Amino acid sequence: NKIREKYPQITAGKMILIYQGMISEGRGIGSIVRALPYLEEFVLFVIGQGDYTQVVIDTAESLNVDARVIIHGMVPYNELPLWTCSADIGISIIKPLSFSYNLALPNKLFEYIMAGIPSLVTSLPAMNAVLDKYKIGCSVLPSASPQDIAKAIKHISEPENYRIYSEKCEKAAKEYCYERQMETVLKLFE
Repeated sequence: NKIREKYPQITAGKMILIYQGMISEGRGIGSIVRALPYLEEFVLFVIGQGDYTQVVIDTAESLNVDARVIIHGMVPYNELPLWTCSADIGISIIKPLSFSYNLALPNKLFEYIMAGIPSLVTSLPAMNAVLDKYKIGCSVLPSASPQDIAKAIKHISEPENYRIYSEKCEKAAKEYCYERQMETVLKLFE
């Protein structure tokens, strides 16, 4: 419960959306902020920094949701799981601005899985493959409107859906753990 302990202004009943990573264009943070007016019961918690930070702050202020956007900054990597585990839904919305972004499979998705929290991701090939296989959350199109994003987040947060997605995260975590992945890496070198 690290986030709520550090930020007691997050009142009971609010769900925490977490984004962790670089705060830069194409990472979907602005899209989530623009969805917040449709998500009264949610707070966006950002772990990271980057050149897009002021844009995120300005967007939140212009939409009058700045009280529900917390930019915490960077944390040491060994502390990151404690923060991630205290959130409710992980966000990994990447805009396919380049070939690399289109094929992205970010670490944050696996960190969310390990934390046992469902994810909202962009409907891109690599992330969809994980989502299709393990059903650990929902995806939205890269062109999703703020209303579309809000609808997907609300779907994930419905109690029965949330329970199912969280259970699926537990199963996926057994596959995407170091011990299982190391077997695959070692086979590449044999």
